[in-house]
Amino acid sequence: MRLRAHNITYGYAKGRKILENVNFTVEEGEVVGLTAPSGYGKSTLAKILAGFIKPEQGEVFLEKPEKAESGYKREPFSMGYNPVQLIFQHPEKAINPKWKMRKVISEVGMPSAQMLKAAGIKEEWLERWPAELSGGELQRFCVLRALNEQTRFLIADEMTTMLDAITQAQIWNLVLTYASEHRMGVVVISHEKILVDRLCTKVVDLTQM
Repeated sequence: MRLRAHNITYGYAKGRKILENVNFTVEEGEVVGLTAPSGYGKSTLAKILAGFIKPEQGEVFLEKPEKAESGYKREPFSMGYNPVQLIFQHPEKAINPKWKMRKVISEVGMPSAQMLKAAGIKEEWLERWPAELSGGELQRFCVLRALNEQTRFLIADEMTTMLDAITQAQIWNLVLTYASEHRMGVVVISHEKILVDRLCTKVVDLTQM
């Protein structure tokens, strides 16, 4: 399976397009970097890829390979779980403050004890409210919630920018190990060139589009 952005165009202000004719693909198991300075529409594109907002022009496709000679076939998003999951930079905006963390993490099925340990989530955190945890602790929940068998592509929008170096390394190790084992495609969105170059096998530079 692959994720394909085809001629994506989007604008906020009159006559100004923040994204214009953006094209790229992400194959299953591939780690693709998406980079540009602030103001080039990285987060907007992340929301378009995950289906949160619609582009003014262009489309996002999930494509399944048919026979080798037949190319790819479009696979429509189902009405259930979205196979393209987005992890935001600010986890507190992605978690219901009225839910305890056990309900948050089990929304799409309770992870195994092994996965909870790999994510660095302590047992006692499950009974806490979101406001009782730090940003780094909340982000571990957001990441783990997205890592399940139904997720085929993960969009990581500056997901470790606000975290300390140790937590960053732990989270990226978890995500990339899981992605490799489950043939999950990952889009790493960042303005940090060093991070993108280290993690990704292909880089898409929005300033060149």
